[in-house]
Amino acid sequence: MWLVIVGVLFAAVSVYYYFRVIQAMYFKEGNSETEAITPSFKWGLIAVAAIVILLGIFPTFILNWLYF
Repeated sequence: MWLVIVGVLFAAVSVYYYFRVIQAMYFKEGNSETEAITPSFKWGLIAVAAIVILLGIFPTFILNWLYF
């Protein structure tokens, strides 16, 4: 029974935080200034996305590295 109570309390706390994000996205005005994305940041995002995709397609690379 105590686990159910703790789970409900944690769920209530998470709803509070998630609704704050939704409120910030839809109900608050943002800055009209847009920041420029630097080329190094763009290439970093591309590299991380490629690594995630490759590890999703071929997970044995990381699994073999962890076991040996």
